[in-house]
Amino acid sequence: MKKIVLLWSLLALTACEKTAEIMNRPVRVELLSVVLRNNTSVEVEGRANGANGAEFGVVYGLKPLPTLADNRQPKGQINKAYQEFVVDIEALTTGQRYYFRTYVKENEEIKYSSQIELVITLPRAWRRLNRIDISNDYQPLPEILADGNANTLTVYFRTPDSEALEAIAGRIEIGDEFSFWSGITAPRPALLNYQRFYLRYADGNRELFQGLGYQYNPQLPNPYQFSRIFIGEPPPGRGRLPDYPGADAPVALFHFNNVAYFLEKGGNYQLWLYDNDAPSRGFQQRAALPVKSGTDFQAFSINNKGYIIAEGNPVGNPVRVFEYDPTRDQWNAKANFTGESRTKGIAWARGKLGYYGMGQATGRVAGLKDIWQYDPATDRWTAVAEYPGGGNVGLGVAVMNGQIYLGFGYRAAASAAGALQYAPRYDLWQLRL
Repeated sequence: MKKIVLLWSLLALTACEKTAEIMNRPVRVELLSVVLRNNTSVEVEGRANGANGAEFGVVYGLKPLPTLADNRQPKGQINKAYQEFVVDIEALTTGQRYYFRTYVKENEEIKYSSQIELVITLPRAWRRLNRIDISNDYQPLPEILADGNANTLTVYFRTPDSEALEAIAGRIEIGDEFSFWSGITAPRPALLNYQRFYLRYADGNRELFQGLGYQYNPQLPNPYQFSRIFIGEPPPGRGRLPDYPGADAPVALFHFNNVAYFLEKGGNYQLWLYDNDAPSRGFQQRAALPVKSGTDFQAFSINNKGYIIAEGNPVGNPVRVFEYDPTRDQWNAKANFTGESRTKGIAWARGKLGYYGMGQATGRVAGLKDIWQYDPATDRWTAVAEYPGGGNVGLGVAVMNGQIYLGFGYRAAASAAGALQYAPRYDLWQLRL
Protein backbone atom coordinates (compact mmCIF):
# COMPACT_ATOMS: atom_id res chain seq x y z
CA MET A 1 0.00 0.00 0.00
CA LYS A 2 2.87 2.36 0.85
CA LYS A 3 4.43 1.64 -2.60
CA ILE A 4 1.15 2.55 -4.33
CA VAL A 5 0.86 5.79 -2.36
CA LEU A 6 4.48 6.64 -3.15
CA LEU A 7 3.93 5.94 -6.86
CA TRP A 8 0.89 8.19 -7.00
CA SER A 9 2.83 10.88 -5.16
CA LEU A 10 5.64 10.71 -7.69
CA LEU A 11 3.20 10.84 -10.60
CA ALA A 12 1.41 13.81 -9.06
CA LEU A 13 4.74 15.59 -8.46
CA THR A 14 5.83 15.00 -12.06
CA ALA A 15 2.51 16.30 -13.38
CA CYS A 16 2.82 19.39 -11.18
CA GLU A 17 6.35 20.02 -12.45
CA LYS A 18 5.20 19.76 -16.10
CA THR A 19 2.26 22.08 -15.40
CA ALA A 20 4.57 24.59 -13.74
CA GLU A 21 6.96 24.40 -16.67
CA ILE A 22 4.12 25.09 -19.13
CA MET A 23 2.67 27.95 -17.08
CA ASN A 24 6.11 29.51 -16.50
CA ARG A 25 7.22 29.61 -20.12
CA PRO A 26 8.66 33.06 -20.89
CA VAL A 27 6.42 35.21 -23.05
CA ARG A 28 8.31 35.75 -26.30
CA VAL A 29 7.36 36.40 -29.92
CA GLU A 30 9.27 36.73 -33.19
CA LEU A 31 8.34 37.96 -36.66
CA LEU A 32 10.14 35.69 -39.14
CA SER A 33 8.96 37.10 -42.48
CA VAL A 34 6.28 38.97 -44.39
CA VAL A 35 6.00 37.81 -48.00
CA LEU A 36 3.70 39.05 -50.76
CA ARG A 37 1.22 36.53 -52.15
CA ASN A 38 -0.25 38.90 -54.74
CA ASN A 39 -1.14 42.61 -54.99
CA THR A 40 -3.66 42.49 -52.14
CA SER A 41 -2.42 39.85 -49.67
CA VAL A 42 0.63 38.76 -47.69
CA GLU A 43 1.82 35.70 -45.79
CA VAL A 44 3.18 36.39 -42.29
CA GLU A 45 5.35 33.87 -40.44
CA GLY A 46 6.08 34.08 -36.74
CA ARG A 47 7.08 32.16 -33.62
CA ALA A 48 5.34 32.51 -30.25
CA ASN A 49 6.07 31.26 -26.74
CA GLY A 50 4.09 31.46 -23.52
CA ALA A 51 1.71 29.56 -21.28
CA ASN A 52 -0.83 27.24 -22.86
CA GLY A 53 -3.91 29.20 -23.81
CA ALA A 54 -2.12 32.49 -24.47
CA GLU A 55 -3.38 34.19 -27.63
CA PHE A 56 -0.98 34.86 -30.50
CA GLY A 57 -1.30 36.37 -33.96
CA VAL A 58 -0.50 39.39 -36.13
CA VAL A 59 -1.16 43.13 -35.85
CA TYR A 60 -0.70 45.53 -38.74
CA GLY A 61 -1.48 49.04 -39.84
CA LEU A 62 -0.45 52.11 -41.82
CA LYS A 63 1.74 53.56 -39.07
CA PRO A 64 4.93 52.14 -37.50
CA LEU A 65 4.72 49.87 -34.46
CA PRO A 66 1.10 48.68 -34.76
CA THR A 67 -0.65 47.36 -31.63
CA LEU A 68 -3.81 45.45 -30.75
CA ALA A 69 -5.68 48.73 -31.19
CA ASP A 70 -4.89 48.58 -34.93
CA ASN A 71 -5.75 45.71 -37.28
CA ARG A 72 -5.56 42.45 -35.36
CA GLN A 73 -5.66 38.92 -36.73
CA PRO A 74 -5.39 36.21 -34.05
CA LYS A 75 -3.99 32.84 -35.13
CA GLY A 76 -4.95 30.78 -32.09
CA GLN A 77 -3.83 29.80 -28.61
CA ILE A 78 -0.44 28.45 -27.63
CA ASN A 79 -0.34 24.70 -26.99
CA LYS A 80 3.41 24.03 -27.23
CA ALA A 81 6.70 25.78 -26.63
CA TYR A 82 7.98 28.15 -29.34
CA GLN A 83 5.06 27.56 -31.66
CA GLU A 84 5.61 28.56 -35.29
CA PHE A 85 2.67 29.83 -37.32
CA VAL A 86 1.60 31.32 -40.66
CA VAL A 87 -1.15 33.92 -41.07
CA ASP A 88 -2.58 35.01 -44.44
CA ILE A 89 -3.75 38.64 -44.45
CA GLU A 90 -5.99 39.68 -47.32
CA ALA A 91 -7.89 42.72 -48.62
CA LEU A 92 -4.87 45.02 -48.40
CA THR A 93 -4.59 48.12 -50.58
CA THR A 94 -2.29 47.84 -53.59
CA GLY A 95 0.56 50.34 -53.46
CA GLN A 96 0.06 51.09 -49.75
CA ARG A 97 2.86 50.73 -47.19
CA TYR A 98 1.95 48.56 -44.19
CA TYR A 99 3.71 47.74 -40.93
CA PHE A 100 3.47 44.25 -39.41
CA ARG A 101 4.24 42.77 -35.99
CA THR A 102 3.41 39.49 -34.27
CA TYR A 103 2.15 39.39 -30.70
CA VAL A 104 1.45 37.19 -27.69
CA LYS A 105 -1.27 38.13 -25.17
CA GLU A 106 -1.12 36.24 -21.88
CA ASN A 107 -3.71 37.60 -19.47
CA GLU A 108 -2.83 41.30 -19.24
CA GLU A 109 0.73 40.89 -20.49
CA ILE A 110 1.29 41.72 -24.18
CA LYS A 111 4.56 41.21 -26.04
CA TYR A 112 5.23 42.44 -29.58
CA SER A 113 7.91 41.42 -32.05
CA SER A 114 10.09 43.71 -34.10
CA GLN A 115 8.32 45.08 -37.19
CA ILE A 116 8.62 44.61 -40.94
CA GLU A 117 7.34 47.24 -43.34
CA LEU A 118 6.23 46.35 -46.85
CA VAL A 119 4.67 48.12 -49.83
CA ILE A 120 1.87 45.96 -51.26
CA THR A 121 3.03 45.89 -54.87
CA LEU A 122 4.15 42.73 -56.64
CA PRO A 123 6.17 43.56 -59.77
CA ARG A 124 4.82 41.91 -62.91
CA ALA A 125 8.13 40.07 -63.39
CA TRP A 126 7.42 37.86 -60.39
CA ARG A 127 5.03 34.91 -60.01
CA ARG A 128 4.53 33.23 -56.64
CA LEU A 129 4.24 29.43 -56.84
CA ASN A 130 2.34 27.25 -54.38
CA ARG A 131 3.88 26.74 -50.97
CA ILE A 132 5.10 23.25 -50.06
CA ASP A 133 3.23 21.57 -47.21
CA ILE A 134 6.16 20.92 -44.90
CA SER A 135 6.98 21.60 -41.26
CA ASN A 136 9.05 24.70 -40.50
CA ASP A 137 11.44 22.37 -38.63
CA TYR A 138 12.91 21.25 -41.96
CA GLN A 139 15.86 23.31 -43.21
CA PRO A 140 16.02 24.11 -46.95
CA LEU A 141 19.18 23.01 -48.75
CA PRO A 142 20.46 25.32 -51.53
CA GLU A 143 19.74 22.77 -54.25
CA ILE A 144 17.03 22.68 -56.93
CA LEU A 145 17.18 20.08 -59.69
CA ALA A 146 15.31 21.09 -62.85
CA ASP A 147 13.85 18.43 -65.13
CA GLY A 148 12.81 20.26 -68.29
CA ASN A 149 11.43 17.09 -69.89
CA ALA A 150 8.83 16.70 -67.14
CA ASN A 151 8.59 20.43 -66.31
CA THR A 152 9.29 19.71 -62.64
CA LEU A 153 11.63 21.04 -59.98
CA THR A 154 12.93 18.88 -57.14
CA VAL A 155 13.95 20.65 -53.93
CA TYR A 156 15.71 19.24 -50.88
CA PHE A 157 15.34 19.81 -47.15
CA ARG A 158 17.43 18.73 -44.19
CA THR A 159 15.47 16.89 -41.50
CA PRO A 160 15.12 18.38 -37.98
CA ASP A 161 17.55 15.75 -36.63
CA SER A 162 20.73 17.66 -37.48
CA GLU A 163 23.02 14.91 -36.17
CA ALA A 164 21.56 12.32 -38.55
CA LEU A 165 22.06 14.66 -41.54
CA GLU A 166 19.15 13.25 -43.48
CA ALA A 167 17.11 14.96 -46.18
CA ILE A 168 13.73 14.73 -47.85
CA ALA A 169 12.85 15.89 -51.36
CA GLY A 170 9.71 17.52 -52.71
CA ARG A 171 8.76 17.82 -56.39
CA ILE A 172 6.66 20.57 -57.91
CA GLU A 173 5.07 20.47 -61.37
CA ILE A 174 4.71 23.85 -63.04
CA GLY A 175 2.37 24.96 -65.79
CA ASP A 176 1.45 28.33 -67.27
CA GLU A 177 -1.49 28.78 -64.88
CA PHE A 178 -0.82 26.24 -62.12
CA SER A 179 1.79 24.71 -59.83
CA PHE A 180 1.36 21.81 -57.44
CA TRP A 181 3.53 19.59 -55.25
CA SER A 182 3.23 15.95 -56.26
CA GLY A 183 4.85 14.30 -53.26
CA ILE A 184 7.63 14.20 -50.69
CA THR A 185 10.15 11.37 -50.43
CA ALA A 186 11.17 9.52 -47.30
CA PRO A 187 14.31 10.69 -45.44
CA ARG A 188 17.62 9.69 -46.99
CA PRO A 189 21.29 10.39 -46.17
CA ALA A 190 22.34 13.91 -47.16
CA LEU A 191 25.58 15.69 -47.95
CA LEU A 192 26.19 19.43 -47.89
CA ASN A 193 27.50 21.05 -51.10
CA TYR A 194 26.27 17.94 -52.96
CA GLN A 195 26.51 18.31 -56.76
CA ARG A 196 23.61 17.12 -58.91
CA PHE A 197 23.28 18.21 -62.54
CA TYR A 198 22.39 17.18 -66.09
CA LEU A 199 24.72 17.28 -69.08
CA ARG A 200 22.71 17.77 -72.25
CA TYR A 201 24.09 16.79 -75.63
CA ALA A 202 23.68 18.05 -79.19
CA ASP A 203 21.38 15.15 -80.10
CA GLY A 204 18.97 16.15 -77.33
CA ASN A 205 19.87 13.35 -74.93
CA ARG A 206 21.03 14.09 -71.41
CA GLU A 207 22.65 12.37 -68.48
CA LEU A 208 22.33 12.97 -64.74
CA PHE A 209 25.52 13.19 -62.67
CA GLN A 210 25.89 13.53 -58.93
CA GLY A 211 28.40 13.24 -56.14
CA LEU A 212 30.99 14.94 -53.92
CA GLY A 213 29.78 16.98 -50.93
CA TYR A 214 30.57 16.62 -47.23
CA GLN A 215 29.14 15.85 -43.82
CA TYR A 216 29.79 17.91 -40.70
CA ASN A 217 30.04 16.12 -37.35
CA PRO A 218 31.53 18.18 -34.48
CA GLN A 219 32.02 14.99 -32.43
CA LEU A 220 34.81 13.77 -34.74
CA PRO A 221 38.47 14.89 -34.52
CA ASN A 222 38.10 16.09 -38.12
CA PRO A 223 34.49 17.35 -38.19
CA TYR A 224 34.40 17.77 -41.98
CA GLN A 225 34.14 14.45 -43.84
CA PHE A 226 34.34 14.91 -47.62
CA SER A 227 33.06 12.46 -50.21
CA ARG A 228 34.95 11.82 -53.46
CA ILE A 229 32.31 9.59 -55.05
CA PHE A 230 31.07 10.65 -58.49
CA ILE A 231 28.25 8.79 -60.27
CA GLY A 232 26.61 8.86 -63.70
CA GLU A 233 22.95 7.88 -63.75
CA PRO A 234 21.02 6.17 -66.59
CA PRO A 235 20.82 6.64 -69.45
CA PRO A 236 23.27 5.16 -70.39
CA GLY A 237 23.96 3.94 -66.85
CA ARG A 238 27.67 4.52 -66.32
CA GLY A 239 27.45 3.89 -62.59
CA ARG A 240 30.34 4.90 -60.37
CA LEU A 241 33.00 6.93 -62.16
CA PRO A 242 36.60 7.71 -61.13
CA ASP A 243 36.76 9.39 -57.72
CA TYR A 244 37.24 13.13 -57.42
CA PRO A 245 40.95 13.85 -56.68
CA GLY A 246 40.69 17.44 -55.43
CA ALA A 247 41.29 18.95 -52.01
CA ASP A 248 39.01 18.41 -49.03
CA ALA A 249 36.99 21.54 -49.71
CA PRO A 250 33.56 22.51 -51.06
CA VAL A 251 33.38 23.20 -54.79
CA ALA A 252 31.75 25.63 -57.21
CA LEU A 253 30.38 23.98 -60.35
CA PHE A 254 29.87 25.15 -63.92
CA HIS A 255 29.22 22.99 -66.98
CA PHE A 256 28.33 23.10 -70.67
CA ASN A 257 27.99 20.60 -73.51
CA ASN A 258 29.62 17.35 -72.36
CA VAL A 259 32.05 18.79 -69.78
CA ALA A 260 31.83 19.85 -66.14
CA TYR A 261 34.27 21.95 -64.12
CA PHE A 262 34.73 21.80 -60.34
CA LEU A 263 36.55 24.68 -58.62
CA GLU A 264 37.91 24.14 -55.11
CA LYS A 265 36.63 26.63 -52.55
CA GLY A 266 39.86 26.32 -50.61
CA GLY A 267 43.13 24.45 -50.89
CA ASN A 268 44.93 25.81 -53.94
CA TYR A 269 41.69 26.90 -55.64
CA GLN A 270 42.40 24.23 -58.21
CA LEU A 271 40.08 23.71 -61.17
CA TRP A 272 39.18 20.16 -62.23
CA LEU A 273 37.65 19.03 -65.54
CA TYR A 274 35.43 16.01 -66.12
CA ASP A 275 34.97 15.22 -69.85
CA ASN A 276 32.03 12.91 -70.44
CA ASP A 277 33.43 11.93 -73.85
CA ALA A 278 36.48 10.52 -72.08
CA PRO A 279 35.21 9.21 -68.70
CA SER A 280 38.13 6.79 -68.30
CA ARG A 281 40.45 9.78 -67.89
CA GLY A 282 38.59 10.78 -64.77
CA PHE A 283 39.16 14.30 -63.45
CA GLN A 284 41.82 16.34 -65.22
CA GLN A 285 43.66 19.20 -63.53
CA ARG A 286 43.30 22.68 -65.02
CA ALA A 287 44.55 26.17 -64.12
CA ALA A 288 43.99 27.28 -60.53
CA LEU A 289 42.00 30.45 -59.91
CA PRO A 290 44.38 33.32 -58.95
CA VAL A 291 42.76 34.45 -55.69
CA LYS A 292 43.82 34.74 -52.06
CA SER A 293 42.65 32.38 -49.33
CA GLY A 294 39.30 32.97 -47.67
CA THR A 295 37.38 33.54 -50.88
CA ASP A 296 34.00 31.93 -51.59
CA PHE A 297 32.60 31.51 -55.10
CA GLN A 298 29.41 31.51 -57.13
CA ALA A 299 29.52 30.21 -60.70
CA PHE A 300 27.72 30.05 -64.05
CA SER A 301 28.60 29.40 -67.70
CA ILE A 302 27.83 31.28 -70.93
CA ASN A 303 28.91 30.46 -74.49
CA ASN A 304 31.21 27.61 -73.43
CA LYS A 305 33.07 29.73 -70.89
CA GLY A 306 32.89 29.64 -67.09
CA TYR A 307 32.36 32.68 -64.87
CA ILE A 308 33.28 32.87 -61.21
CA ILE A 309 31.98 35.48 -58.75
CA ALA A 310 34.66 35.76 -56.03
CA GLU A 311 33.04 36.74 -52.72
CA GLY A 312 34.34 36.96 -49.17
CA ASN A 313 36.57 39.96 -49.79
CA PRO A 314 37.51 42.31 -46.91
CA VAL A 315 35.13 45.18 -46.23
CA GLY A 316 35.57 47.93 -48.81
CA ASN A 317 36.86 45.65 -51.55
CA PRO A 318 34.67 44.82 -54.54
CA VAL A 319 33.30 41.43 -55.50
CA ARG A 320 35.52 40.28 -58.35
CA VAL A 321 34.61 38.40 -61.53
CA PHE A 322 36.76 35.94 -63.49
CA GLU A 323 36.19 34.28 -66.86
CA TYR A 324 37.63 30.85 -67.65
CA ASP A 325 38.62 30.18 -71.28
CA PRO A 326 38.85 26.37 -71.72
CA THR A 327 40.60 26.62 -75.11
CA ARG A 328 43.56 28.38 -73.45
CA ASP A 329 43.15 26.98 -69.94
CA GLN A 330 43.32 30.57 -68.74
CA TRP A 331 41.56 32.82 -66.21
CA ASN A 332 40.82 36.42 -67.22
CA ALA A 333 39.73 39.19 -64.83
CA LYS A 334 36.49 40.88 -65.89
CA ALA A 335 34.62 43.95 -64.66
CA ASN A 336 34.05 43.92 -60.91
CA PHE A 337 30.49 43.44 -59.70
CA THR A 338 29.10 46.97 -59.28
CA GLY A 339 26.57 46.22 -56.54
CA GLU A 340 27.20 46.21 -52.80
CA SER A 341 29.90 43.81 -51.60
CA ARG A 342 28.44 40.61 -50.16
CA THR A 343 28.79 36.92 -49.35
CA LYS A 344 26.40 33.98 -49.73
CA GLY A 345 24.88 35.32 -52.96
CA ILE A 346 23.44 33.19 -55.74
CA ALA A 347 24.38 33.11 -59.44
CA TRP A 348 22.97 31.52 -62.59
CA ALA A 349 22.86 32.01 -66.35
CA ARG A 350 20.09 32.05 -68.91
CA GLY A 351 20.95 32.23 -72.57
CA LYS A 352 23.75 34.74 -73.18
CA LEU A 353 23.35 36.58 -69.85
CA GLY A 354 24.48 35.88 -66.29
CA TYR A 355 22.79 36.86 -63.03
CA TYR A 356 24.04 37.43 -59.50
CA GLY A 357 22.59 38.91 -56.33
CA MET A 358 20.94 38.44 -52.95
CA GLY A 359 23.28 37.42 -50.10
CA GLN A 360 24.57 38.95 -46.91
CA ALA A 361 26.18 42.39 -46.88
CA THR A 362 29.81 42.72 -45.81
CA GLY A 363 30.49 45.43 -43.26
CA ARG A 364 26.95 45.63 -41.91
CA VAL A 365 24.34 43.27 -40.47
CA ALA A 366 21.85 43.02 -43.31
CA GLY A 367 20.46 40.68 -45.94
CA LEU A 368 20.26 41.84 -49.56
CA LYS A 369 17.61 41.17 -52.21
CA ASP A 370 18.89 42.95 -55.32
CA ILE A 371 19.47 40.97 -58.54
CA TRP A 372 21.95 42.05 -61.23
CA GLN A 373 22.46 41.02 -64.84
CA TYR A 374 25.86 40.53 -66.47
CA ASP A 375 26.44 40.78 -70.23
CA PRO A 376 29.77 39.23 -71.31
CA ALA A 377 29.54 41.01 -74.67
CA THR A 378 29.81 44.42 -72.97
CA ASP A 379 31.39 43.30 -69.67
CA ARG A 380 28.79 45.35 -67.79
CA TRP A 381 26.51 44.83 -64.78
CA THR A 382 22.93 46.16 -64.61
CA ALA A 383 20.45 46.00 -61.72
CA VAL A 384 17.26 44.28 -62.95
CA ALA A 385 15.05 43.17 -60.04
CA GLU A 386 14.36 43.04 -56.30
CA TYR A 387 13.47 39.64 -54.88
CA PRO A 388 10.02 39.80 -53.21
CA GLY A 389 10.41 36.56 -51.23
CA GLY A 390 11.29 35.95 -47.62
CA GLY A 391 14.87 34.72 -47.98
CA ASN A 392 18.13 36.39 -48.94
CA VAL A 393 20.87 33.79 -48.33
CA GLY A 394 21.22 30.11 -49.16
CA LEU A 395 18.50 30.16 -51.84
CA GLY A 396 18.14 27.54 -54.52
CA VAL A 397 17.95 28.57 -58.16
CA ALA A 398 17.26 26.75 -61.41
CA VAL A 399 16.61 27.60 -65.05
CA MET A 400 14.11 25.33 -66.81
CA ASN A 401 12.82 25.70 -70.35
CA GLY A 402 14.07 29.28 -70.42
CA GLN A 403 12.32 30.23 -67.14
CA ILE A 404 14.07 31.27 -63.91
CA TYR A 405 12.97 29.79 -60.56
CA LEU A 406 14.40 30.71 -57.15
CA GLY A 407 13.36 30.50 -53.54
CA PHE A 408 13.55 28.79 -50.14
CA GLY A 409 16.80 29.57 -48.32
CA TYR A 410 17.03 31.72 -45.18
CA ARG A 411 16.23 35.22 -44.05
CA ALA A 412 19.38 36.83 -42.64
CA ALA A 413 18.49 39.85 -40.51
CA ALA A 414 19.54 41.67 -37.38
CA SER A 415 18.04 40.49 -34.09
CA ALA A 416 16.77 42.89 -31.45
CA ALA A 417 20.29 42.81 -29.98
CA GLY A 418 21.86 43.64 -33.35
CA ALA A 419 23.30 40.18 -34.01
CA LEU A 420 22.79 38.35 -37.29
CA GLN A 421 20.16 35.60 -37.12
CA TYR A 422 18.81 33.17 -39.72
CA ALA A 423 15.29 31.85 -40.24
CA PRO A 424 14.33 29.26 -42.93
CA ARG A 425 11.99 30.31 -45.71
CA TYR A 426 9.66 28.16 -47.82
CA ASP A 427 8.44 30.37 -50.69
CA LEU A 428 9.27 29.67 -54.35
CA TRP A 429 9.10 32.18 -57.19
CA GLN A 430 9.28 32.44 -60.97
CA LEU A 431 11.20 35.41 -62.38
CA ARG A 432 10.06 36.43 -65.85
CA LEU A 433 12.63 38.79 -67.36
